[in-house]
Amino acid sequence: MDDSLDPLIEDLSSLVDEDARPAPHIIEVTGGTADAVQSELKRMFRSDPRLTAVTVSIKGKTVGPITRKSLGESLRTAGSPGDSSYEVGEGERPVLAGDSTRYRLLGFICAKDDSKAYRIFYDERDLPSCPHHGPMEFQG
Repeated sequence: MDDSLDPLIEDLSSLVDEDARPAPHIIEVTGGTADAVQSELKRMFRSDPRLTAVTVSIKGKTVGPITRKSLGESLRTAGSPGDSSYEVGEGERPVLAGDSTRYRLLGFICAKDDSKAYRIFYDERDLPSCPHHGPMEFQG
């Protein structure tokens, strides 16, 4: 076997579902990259909702079965593979903990004349100033 394919075999081995039986549907890979094979597998799973696993073979050597679940996990997706509506590539959009200031205006006020200014970020080097009394105080 061509030694140049060893890295591809190693990369694709990480996609194999160790709990799955060999699938009757076989894809024969003759070269390329693991990303290209993943893209092709993703396309195959999307085009045939009944397809649950594909056995990958490289130049006659069986790598193993790749399932929707194992491919989805390799693509760092979230979702429930047991759910009938699950598709490869679907996932939740994770959110960082805490309150986002993305849409919250930060208010500043002049202590002497109650003039106000708003910012979408807080930077001590660039605080708003009252035109008559200088730097404003953070209001919240």
